[in-house]
Amino acid sequence: MKIPRKYRFEQNPDEKKIVEQFINRYGDLGTQDGLRKFTDVALTEKMREDGYYLTEREEMIILNTIQWLKSPVGKFFMKEVEQQIEEKNK
Repeated sequence: MKIPRKYRFEQNPDEKKIVEQFINRYGDLGTQDGLRKFTDVALTEKMREDGYYLTEREEMIILNTIQWLKSPVGKFFMKEVEQQIEEKNK
């Protein structure tokens, strides 16, 4: 599994941590086992039987998104979302 934008890890160790945690939890998304762990709820039994897998591009999109969540911009976005949820639940 390729890891996107590794050059950012030195500046933002949180990005490295979340990517490592994701890979440790789900493994290689390009394999049936890794894919099953990640998408178990979304995939139908038929899709599994047909050997559905993520393309390398889809895998990179997922990893980029996971990494982005711990970037400064991603953290700010998540904080805003959490605040909106708290406001709505008041």
